[in-house]
Amino acid sequence: MRLKNWKNFLDVDVEIRDRMFLVGANAAGKSNLLDVFRFLKDLASAGGGFGEAVVRRGGVSAIRCLAARRQTDVEIEVELREDGADRRWGYVIAFRQDSRRRPLLRQESVLLNERAIVDRPDRDDRSDPARLTHIEQVNMNRRFRDLAAFFASVRYLHIVPQLVREPDRSIGRTNDPYGGDFLEQVAKIPERTRNSRLKKIEKALRIAVPQLEEIALARDDRGVPHLRGKYRHWRTQDAWQGEERFSDGTLRLMGLLWAIMEKGGPLLLEEPELSLRPEIVRALPQMLARAQRRTARQLFLSTHSPELLFDEGIGLDETFLLFPETGGAKVVSAASRWPKRRFPRRGPRKLKNCRCSRAVETMPRPSIAAAVDGVTDEAVVDRIIDHAGGRVGTVYGKKGKERLRPKIAGYNNATRRGSFWSISTPRIAPPDCAAHGCPRPRRSCASGLPCVPLRLGSWQTPKR
Repeated sequence: MRLKNWKNFLDVDVEIRDRMFLVGANAAGKSNLLDVFRFLKDLASAGGGFGEAVVRRGGVSAIRCLAARRQTDVEIEVELREDGADRRWGYVIAFRQDSRRRPLLRQESVLLNERAIVDRPDRDDRSDPARLTHIEQVNMNRRFRDLAAFFASVRYLHIVPQLVREPDRSIGRTNDPYGGDFLEQVAKIPERTRNSRLKKIEKALRIAVPQLEEIALARDDRGVPHLRGKYRHWRTQDAWQGEERFSDGTLRLMGLLWAIMEKGGPLLLEEPELSLRPEIVRALPQMLARAQRRTARQLFLSTHSPELLFDEGIGLDETFLLFPETGGAKVVSAASRWPKRRFPRRGPRKLKNCRCSRAVETMPRPSIAAAVDGVTDEAVVDRIIDHAGGRVGTVYGKKGKERLRPKIAGYNNATRRGSFWSISTPRIAPPDCAAHGCPRPRRSCASGLPCVPLRLGSWQTPKR
């Protein structure tokens, strides 16, 4: 994604993966960066369009960066790669305002595999500058309707628990990003799918609410849907409570987990750690990652929580630091701060050349999980991880080689998903292989046992 003159960003170029974590001081521009995706959604959604998207944000003068001087056009350029198909899309839009402060489209381009499908302005635009974008018109976007549908499927979610408890405040709204019609959305899902999702949410919520036994959806006499939770307490029979008695954190976590289980375009979250205790915030990335693997939905979120960033599965290339400056805010990938080592050695380390003292200036020591066959290897791995600058996380195994051997493939698979892992398995191959040496990895050997090549995880030692 590349931006020019968008709100407080003068010039930004970022490479986005399946997840994006935005970290920065207050008013650094985290919400403004997420608003780019909401703007694209408004362009392609029914009832939206170019003019409506600009008006919702206060006009071009409110969108354009105050640091823009000579070149005042607002430009957005995105590149997309389609999973499972050899197709790469590109979309460019540039606009400004005329003398009467009306939004004026300056450029619109759609590319497929670097070949232009739409390239505006064209001859018709010169005769009629007030024309709409092609992506919002059904009769014009036939050749790139998949791209328009992807933009329209972007979802922004910031659950306000008071709106969930009092849905009458949001009567008439659909797809309310603040949760006014959240229960209606849950009720519209087919019963079998809805119950399956509620069971998964119920299992995840037990980490935050241990006494919770069951979650169900029911309608009252007026047909209004309500959430009901069954809680275990000192009485022989458990008690049912409605959503009006759910805590703010429980409602926010339920809405977040429900949204991530839906398929579609990127899901935008702002400070998902609100109203949640630190222990739950630390487990939040893993909850989202498990749901994300099922739906393949991209996840972009902003956060102020160190506990959320402590998760070892978050890569530095997924984390972006925002620094406000007089010439426009800067977006810096955390991976560019440490190009040689994945994380600082020996504990927290201050960022160099940091011009904003209010921004996050330290990177925590990542927790590295380990798989070993005994307590001796556990001590060795402890020293190696400490020497490399990490801290020991969960240690698996410690019950001998025979029990560890069948699980090595699963541990290696975990490293490919971005987690930090160390696998210490001396002489895990059969004795004859260890004695004579194996010239190349093989699937099996004379003993009939599998010979699995070991992988070092996504962390690095000081010299490698």
